[in-house]
Amino acid sequence: MEPKTIKTMVEAIKGCAEILALLAAALYFFYRLISGYFKINLSLSVIPSRQRSPENGKDYLVVLVKLKKGDRGSLTIHDARVNITCEDGEQIGEKKEKEPIELIGAVRSSYNETTFIVRKKEEGKWVDKAVKRKVITFERRSADAPFINLTPGERTIFSCTSKVLSDKVCQIEVAVLGYKRLSWVMGQWKASVVSLPLLGE
Repeated sequence: MEPKTIKTMVEAIKGCAEILALLAAALYFFYRLISGYFKINLSLSVIPSRQRSPENGKDYLVVLVKLKKGDRGSLTIHDARVNITCEDGEQIGEKKEKEPIELIGAVRSSYNETTFIVRKKEEGKWVDKAVKRKVITFERRSADAPFINLTPGERTIFSCTSKVLSDKVCQIEVAVLGYKRLSWVMGQWKASVVSLPLLGE
């Protein structure tokens, strides 16, 4: 076999190997796509606690919601709410319309800029210096960046509270909505627990 023919065969085999490698990479990417590897991974846990209130026949119900972001991308939280329903079907909400309760701290607060004076020694003399800093404004939501972001591996806790009837079983359902960065698909995570009446008190 002539050297020229051998060279041509080697180049053809090399080209086929490169094509097969590209196909294998594409198949692997497609497999990870359909198996959910590129979906947002977030773990959600709910911890209720209940204690008597000064009001006769009513309990304080506190709901802690723990979030842990997985290793795949950052998450922008758009909404996080709790729906509390008593065993007779009554929905407990913060407004007259009995809307689900928004978790405390699940939005990004705005801030103001303030100035304070510090004394500093310069060239042997004490001088007053104005220093600027940012101060959180809890009562106002940020207009430029209104959503909380969770980066991979980050954990946080949100909570809310409500009054419920002491003798009622309460169903607690939590829902979180959010986008993965550079994605147009809205993700949703849900969890639920049941809070039983206190006994022997």
